[in-house]
Amino acid sequence: MSDRTGNQVIIRVDQRLFYGIVAFFGIIALFGVGLYVGRLTSGASRAAAPVAPVAQSQSPLALPQNQPQAGAQPVAPVTSNDTNGANPFQQQQPGVVQAPANVVPFGTDPRVVIPEIKDKAYTFDFGEVKPDQKVEKVLQLKNDGKSDLIIDNVSASCGCTAAVVSDDKVAAGQATDLRIGYDPRVNKDAGKFITRKVQVKFHFAEAPNEVKTQDFTITANVTN
Repeated sequence: MSDRTGNQVIIRVDQRLFYGIVAFFGIIALFGVGLYVGRLTSGASRAAAPVAPVAQSQSPLALPQNQPQAGAQPVAPVTSNDTNGANPFQQQQPGVVQAPANVVPFGTDPRVVIPEIKDKAYTFDFGEVKPDQKVEKVLQLKNDGKSDLIIDNVSASCGCTAAVVSDDKVAAGQATDLRIGYDPRVNKDAGKFITRKVQVKFHFAEAPNEVKTQDFTITANVTN
């Protein structure tokens, strides 16, 4: 509503319209304050809430938890390559060596012979051994084949027993030293009659893919 007085125009606002405008802006202000406070409250809640752990899928290359620990392997076989001619019986440790697969008795391949025990069912007996006595014996391992005998490995069935050859290649008709030893102190064999195995893994130069393993027996009667 307006009144004209002289050259002046007086605008009069209706009282209800005025309060309506004030109320409208007041509602907008309250809404803005409420929205601001709500954002602050929700942000604090998210910060305080614990974060759930994310499940991690196991990599296919991850090692299992029951992986054998280093150093828990059987006693390694002793060969002339490993000792460089040194006496291997000074370093034997307790333990059992796992026999290779497909082991057959000596004499199965007649080209490989230990003459001294051939007629004794390939068994060498140390006889009576004192419980604190370490014993050794040198046998001859002979090649009765027609080509070079290649000795891949020589091993024993127990850490108390050792075996080593002087040469890894034996010409046809020739022989090499096969030294064997037994130490009753390793497993405290006092008062026992023991039987151990020595395995020789070999092939012939004429047939490199035909690898064989033969074993023979050593025995001893350990006194008290």
